Amino acid sequence: MRLAATGLVLCLNLLLACNQSLASETRFDPNLQTEISNTEAAPRLLINTTGESVELNLELANIHSFIQRAALLEILGSAELKKQLEDGATLFQFNASAECRLAAAQAESGYLNLDHNMQSATPSKALHINWSFYCAKPEALQEVTIALFTHFPQGFEQLAIEWVSEFTEGSVETSTDTLIRLK
Repeated sequence: MRLAATGLVLCLNLLLACNQSLASETRFDPNLQTEISNTEAAPRLLINTTGESVELNLELANIHSFIQRAALLEILGSAELKKQLEDGATLFQFNASAECRLAAAQAESGYLNLDHNMQSATPSKALHINWSFYCAKPEALQEVTIALFTHFPQGFEQLAIEWVSEFTEGSVETSTDTLIRLK
């Protein structure tokens, strides 16, 4: 009898722990009509230098949680948000002697292309942004400052940055704007 009671107590504790775990990991935002996970991976920024160009790619698994944390939905429409996300010249600063300029930028997400006044299918949660920079003096390229935290306060909690250049490669996780040395 004592063994059965102990087993029952263990089962109830396990059930309670599972319910608390599920409740803390996801929540529903009625404005965005999607579940938001508290355990999602940190956004990842990849930096690759090749010859005269620098490619930066940001992968964000859930644009909805980014928008909610940064309180951007109340401030910006999706077209203005896309414009700010694609403004690589503001988000990244290279050492001046390399003479780098933004050549192209593209932010892709079903959410950014959605007309929010229409009832439609749930858009993709992912956000992918590609920025391409042309450097007139690539031999002078030494560093890039990542200013995503300044321009999107509270939008990111962590950012995983990985880089590859002719001279160095590395990775770092950060919660502030960061200087990356490419030489």
